[in-house]
Amino acid sequence: MKLENLPEEIRESVKESILAGKKIEAIKTYRESSGKGLKDSKEVIEAITENLRKDHPELQIKQAGCASVVIIGLVPLGLPLLRLMILS
Repeated sequence: MKLENLPEEIRESVKESILAGKKIEAIKTYRESSGKGLKDSKEVIEAITENLRKDHPELQIKQAGCASVVIIGLVPLGLPLLRLMILS
């Protein structure tokens, strides 16, 4: 099943999730609506994401990742490390 076979409301929800950088949410929505497995749903969402990028290069599809978590996690360590580097 492709996105075109789903109701308009579901298609829009999936696209909005992708554009907001919420691929997991998009996969979940697609999976629940289509009855497909996780692997198939992920592949469909990845293909839709690529098509959105190609069809609308002006759109900025947010990339959600773990880098912000790593940075936030290192911030408390940052000040003592920075002081240590300056003193060295």
